[in-house]
Amino acid sequence: MSLYGVDVMQSWTDNRLAAVTHDVSDLRLYGDDVDAIWTPDLHVVNARRRDSVPNHHRVLAVSTAGLVILHQRYESVNE
Repeated sequence: MSLYGVDVMQSWTDNRLAAVTHDVSDLRLYGDDVDAIWTPDLHVVNARRRDSVPNHHRVLAVSTAGLVILHQRYESVNE
């Protein structure tokens, strides 16, 4: 049995998260706190199994302009 992992970085702009004032600095969320923000589902077209799941090594950053960057690690067990 082998454990495989891949790091995935996604980015998108969400104008709802843009700061109204520039006095606010960028926001960073870690681990389970990332669930507070909408994130897109990731689908791998040529995946053989659908049991790859993100682990809790996730970081989400939101800029004052509404740019969202998500970095997370997906892991899968190959039997």
